[in-house]
Amino acid sequence: MGKKMHPGSGAVIGAQLVILLILTASLCVQSRKAAAENTYAIMEESGGEKKDYIHWVEFTVPAEVMQKAFRLDMGSIQEDVHLNWVELLAYLGAKYGGDFERFRQADLDAVTEKLKSGMTMEELTKDMKYYAYYREAYGAVLDGMVGYFEQETEAPEDLTQSGTGENGNAKTVWLRKYGLTDREKLSLHLF
Repeated sequence: MGKKMHPGSGAVIGAQLVILLILTASLCVQSRKAAAENTYAIMEESGGEKKDYIHWVEFTVPAEVMQKAFRLDMGSIQEDVHLNWVELLAYLGAKYGGDFERFRQADLDAVTEKLKSGMTMEELTKDMKYYAYYREAYGAVLDGMVGYFEQETEAPEDLTQSGTGENGNAKTVWLRKYGLTDREKLSLHLF
């Protein structure tokens, strides 16, 4: 047995909800404006200029394409021309407008051949309007995952220059390697 509602109470509650929604939206807009003004004020105080930055990016590069670019990077580290995997992916991203369903191996092969023949990425991308965007966006995700790192390993028996390992007895050496950095090896199973 419920209480009877007053005939106009539903309309009053609805009106209150609409007013609450309008006030909440207004508060959100005002807080965003205040945050933006505060950011610009801090930049002016520090003498900095307003820097545009990417607010959002959809990173949809397929694992297969990343693996191909990674292998090219790894395979060229000791060559005269080092192929940077992030730059290769950014080139393809700019070429396809980020739609890697259009990926063709021939496009990757063509850009690597041009780079190996002496052209620079700057020359190849000078007319690509969005290359800088994709380089920055993909770099935000991928830069630092591949590079030089040092790894401690047991020294071969015939190697006399070494320090001691954790147990104080085993001879170890530090090797400088290039590839997925150690922290990334733990979290990435792509490669």
